[in-house]
Amino acid sequence: MVQYFWTSHMVWKGCVIMKLKAAVPIFYKYVASFVAVLLAPILFLGISGYEQTVNLIHDEVTVSHQNRILQWQEQVDAKLIQMNKIAVEVAANPELTPYALERSFYQAYRAKALLNYKMANEFVHEMLLYIRGGDYLYSSVSTYKTQRFINEIYRYRDWDEAQFRQAIEAASRPAFRPAEEVRLRNDRTRLVTYLVPIPFMSNNPYGTLLFLIPEDALLPPERTDRSGNTVVLDRNGNVVASLKPAGGLPDAAELLPDAAGPSLHIRSVDGTDHYISHIRSKLTGWTYVTMLPVAEVMKPVHEMRDRWLLNLMLIVLIGGLIIYGLVYVNYHPIRELVRWADARWGLSDRKADELDTVRSLIDRMGQSNRELGQKLQNNRSAIQEHLLLQVLRGEVSDVSAFNERGREYGVSFSHPRFLVIMFDLAAERAAAHKATLRSLVAENASEQIEAYGKDDLDDRRIPFLMSTALDDGELAAWVEELHRSLRDERGIAATVGVGNAYPDIERIGKSYLEASTAADFKLIRGNGKIIRFQDVSESESGAVSYPTQELQRLETLIRQGDAERIADVLGGIAAAIRDRSATLFAARCLCFDIVNTVLKTMAEMNALPGATERLPNVLSLMRFDTVEELTERVMAACIDLCRLIELGKAEAPLIAPMLAYIEERFADPEFSVRQLAERFSLSESYVSRYVKEQTGKNVSEHVNRLRVERAKQLLARDDRPLKDIVEQVGYYDASSFIRTFKRSVGVTPGEFRRLYKQAE
Repeated sequence: MVQYFWTSHMVWKGCVIMKLKAAVPIFYKYVASFVAVLLAPILFLGISGYEQTVNLIHDEVTVSHQNRILQWQEQVDAKLIQMNKIAVEVAANPELTPYALERSFYQAYRAKALLNYKMANEFVHEMLLYIRGGDYLYSSVSTYKTQRFINEIYRYRDWDEAQFRQAIEAASRPAFRPAEEVRLRNDRTRLVTYLVPIPFMSNNPYGTLLFLIPEDALLPPERTDRSGNTVVLDRNGNVVASLKPAGGLPDAAELLPDAAGPSLHIRSVDGTDHYISHIRSKLTGWTYVTMLPVAEVMKPVHEMRDRWLLNLMLIVLIGGLIIYGLVYVNYHPIRELVRWADARWGLSDRKADELDTVRSLIDRMGQSNRELGQKLQNNRSAIQEHLLLQVLRGEVSDVSAFNERGREYGVSFSHPRFLVIMFDLAAERAAAHKATLRSLVAENASEQIEAYGKDDLDDRRIPFLMSTALDDGELAAWVEELHRSLRDERGIAATVGVGNAYPDIERIGKSYLEASTAADFKLIRGNGKIIRFQDVSESESGAVSYPTQELQRLETLIRQGDAERIADVLGGIAAAIRDRSATLFAARCLCFDIVNTVLKTMAEMNALPGATERLPNVLSLMRFDTVEELTERVMAACIDLCRLIELGKAEAPLIAPMLAYIEERFADPEFSVRQLAERFSLSESYVSRYVKEQTGKNVSEHVNRLRVERAKQLLARDDRPLKDIVEQVGYYDASSFIRTFKRSVGVTPGEFRRLYKQAE
């Protein structure tokens, strides 16, 4: 337990960060865990004991049913054998032959005593002898005329006189008539009728012996007062006798083949599960079936289960009370830990779970960083576009530094040669084909080629910025294979413009212009072709000599910040282009070099970052159709640059209005460096650097200082909840404000309020 509290203390100090997802107080978690420890062995023993008991009773039921049904089968088989013996004895008695019985009435009277075999067989209700062709039935009770017997004495429900005569006259083999209701004067009973031809098993019988057997005599006596059913089936699966209507029995086909011995299984009968036991007699071929509801058999088990559950509930209740008391006592140190944390850190958002309250504060410390990381991940494609734009604008000179920053977003240039390939797609399907093209280029990239697609101002085009270790011949073969795959496998026709490869990444923008110009030659060369800039460069070279000296002079003037002379130099370059009839591409390349010269100079001077954002990038150079537009755009950018440089020289007076603006807007939760930069028409990076240089503190530090001072005033004179004060001074997150306040003042807001009131 001591180790646990020490671990919690270390978590509070920040060594281990864990977010507890459940909102249940930890006190009840402890109680639940100990109760689970108590229940686990009890449930295990209970379930295993219950299963063993069920199996034991099931085995006992099986054996008991098998023994009972076997005994029942033997008893019925013995009765059937006894009746067959009686039939043989009757046939062998000379005084019961047709001649003897029909000779005189006295002889028929003597037959009553001779037919008294049933006295030794009490299961037989009545035994009658019929001589075929006659009109009398002889029994141990009386002699009946056939008509009177079937219509008055024994009135069968479903056996009329004609059917009865047909049966006793035509019986050739012993046969049973299934049990049916028979009315005996004022009484009703269910009888099974056994017809045996006389002589027994003879091909020419002269009479029929009838055994009238009560249905109960063929059923086991112990089943007559219980639920379920007991059924006797003949060898053809017909019901001979049953305790109740024989519904729900398994098909005879399932029972009759099972002659190996007793069988027990469970079957649903009328929606209720029953144990069904059955056995087939090898002697008679009859099948004996008993059905007993599972609930009746399992009643002792259920009673035992109920008693067990009651005992289990008592054990759990008593054990739970003991556990609750012990946890309550042992949980006291944790409560003290939370009270200490509340007094020290100001837990304004305490939760039901004390440890969760402490952990939530630690968790929120990294929440902002995690959210920022998630936003960066969600904007991965936008960041890739921004990085590639920086490359095209010539703002990247250190490839290693760029790669270190860009690998996180899947952009890096690891090879020594840099170029751009421009794909010009059909206008009607360009948007749909761009994704396919990006996928195909990614599939064809290798260890010697890196290629990254970028959106272009022209929706029909997509440039790929590449670095490669291939020579010109290998690169040309790679482009041709890519073009063939795009055309033949993907069915996309595209014109491919290929710029020159350069050894330095700063000139990749020039390769972009070359690739764009090459793609423009589809008007002459035709669509769907690969057009290399080096193949068309002679026709595009123009008559302009390259103004190296003018560019060097431009660099010097920029360093001096001489806007007037910069305008003169740019005007001279533009006039030279117009007077010598330079081609559009030559003008574009010259403007690119002018922009590149400005960027390099600014980087070397570590000058105002906002100036570079006002320069035309390589993509915007493709928007213009005349040399005049291009040169005018560059001239305007350079003159604006000089104005910013002049502004930088006298920028000190800006700090006062900037600080005043911060003091005016600090309570706005949406206030940011961007708002401040927009207010003074400067870039965010420049404003951040300028404020830091002028005051020694960045913008965020100024804002936090003002918010903390305002919060101190409100805490001293206002009793409102901390959450309301936090919102009033410009914070969304109370935990973030508490950290800032503690870092600035040395105590939490809650402690500050208490100390101030004590001082008063």
